[in-house]
Amino acid sequence: PPDWDDWGFFAAQAPGYSTTTLPNGYAKKIPAGATVYIEMHYSPRGKPDVDQTKVGFHLARGENFKEAHTLGLGSRDFTIPAGAPDYRIQKQHRFAAPITLFGIYPHGHYRAKNFRLTAEVPGGEKETLIWVPNYDVAWQNYYKLAQPKRFPAGTVFTCDGVYDNSHRNPRNPNPLNPVSWGPRTEDE
Repeated sequence: PPDWDDWGFFAAQAPGYSTTTLPNGYAKKIPAGATVYIEMHYSPRGKPDVDQTKVGFHLARGENFKEAHTLGLGSRDFTIPAGAPDYRIQKQHRFAAPITLFGIYPHGHYRAKNFRLTAEVPGGEKETLIWVPNYDVAWQNYYKLAQPKRFPAGTVFTCDGVYDNSHRNPRNPNPLNPVSWGPRTEDE
């Protein structure tokens, strides 16, 4: 789409990744007339191949559903300098209304090093919701909470990510170049 900032994030899928499901009574809304974009990432295999991707939706039946949303808590406004071993990106979001959290999906590419999501409720109590100390793009996944967790209005989520764009990162495709946000795995 021409304006990436207006995207609504619906779901993600990767090999070995389970489908995203919501608890009973919740559904995501696709407005009438909406366009659904599918972004595919391919890995080189050294030979031509055939894509047989299929997309399916389970439609909610009935009228008494609570609408679920996905918040992409990240940044598109950064450049990780060439050679930087510990470049930190932090993003926060304050919720104006109470929320219920169902799961967390840490996402990064070759230079992602670690990831932490914390919640601070009004009054100052902080809780780490997920800590991935040795991030690996090969095992990014949706972490579904065993029980949905409720947070009051005014709760602040803080996402901290650290990136390694140095030669010490064996997954780094080019430590001599700065890297910015982008949809390709070579981007971040």
